[in-house]
Amino acid sequence: MQTEAIRTGLTVAATIGGALVLFVTVRRQWHAEIDSRQQQITEQYSKAVEHLASDQAPARIVALHMLERIGQDNLEYRQRVADALCGYLRMPYYPPVTQCIPGHNDGPDQKCAACDSLREEQVRRTVEQILNTHVSPGNGSKGKAPASTYWGPLHLNLSGAVFYDFAFVGTQIASLNLANARAINRLHIEHTHIAGNADFTGAKFDAGAILFDVTFHRDLRMRDVDDSEVFLVRCTIGDFCELRTPGKTGGPYVQDCLIRIDASDFAVRHRKLPRGYTIKEVESPEGLTTPGQKGKWGLLDKADSKEKASPKTSS
Repeated sequence: MQTEAIRTGLTVAATIGGALVLFVTVRRQWHAEIDSRQQQITEQYSKAVEHLASDQAPARIVALHMLERIGQDNLEYRQRVADALCGYLRMPYYPPVTQCIPGHNDGPDQKCAACDSLREEQVRRTVEQILNTHVSPGNGSKGKAPASTYWGPLHLNLSGAVFYDFAFVGTQIASLNLANARAINRLHIEHTHIAGNADFTGAKFDAGAILFDVTFHRDLRMRDVDDSEVFLVRCTIGDFCELRTPGKTGGPYVQDCLIRIDASDFAVRHRKLPRGYTIKEVESPEGLTTPGQKGKWGLLDKADSKEKASPKTSS
């Protein structure tokens, strides 16, 4: 009887031991597969970034789509890919000023600065198309589930960048840096929340910029913005703002924009409004602020306006 019990105990122990060995083996294999996959992704990312330095425009475009695929398939790489794309647009670039006949310099020894610039324009437009695709939630802006291509709120560092067409519509951006950037075509930012700081300091908008129904949760800076037409319509500014410019307009054109009166002491003491504007407190900002926003709000209005501030706006 005792022998039988010992034999049973040894069998159980062997079974448990075998299970533990199997568990450890599977766990090691699982970690090895994860490490191998991470290494493959890292190598693909490094290879794509390396190809962005190619002197051939088609190779650069292929590299951009490689980066896009990496970001689409790997959540943890999305911000890194966005950083690489924004970094490309920050590289020095001079838009073409002359037109060339396509194909006239296709020979291996033929060089034409204007044609090279035109090819680079296509590369940059590809970057813009990729970013525009993945910062937009698609149907998410209508209360539905975001599109599968939506990468979530991203930090976009486009300081000093030169770009053609950006249209951020119905999305959420973690932070936006357009300091000293140049937009060749009109910039559109509409129905968008910017959770962090938004910096337009020294930006140049060749065809103007329209910011409509944009909620700036943190700082908004527009110091030394080029004297092109910049419109802020139905925007909400939750903290510090610097909207005065040295040009003849004295700042952007403002209509039906709210600013938080009880923001931080620094924001209240140092904010710079467009020339000729003042803040008029409104009793009921519903319909202008985002639902759930708290605090006291004022309407940016012309200092010499005799009309009573009202939260109602035209559609």
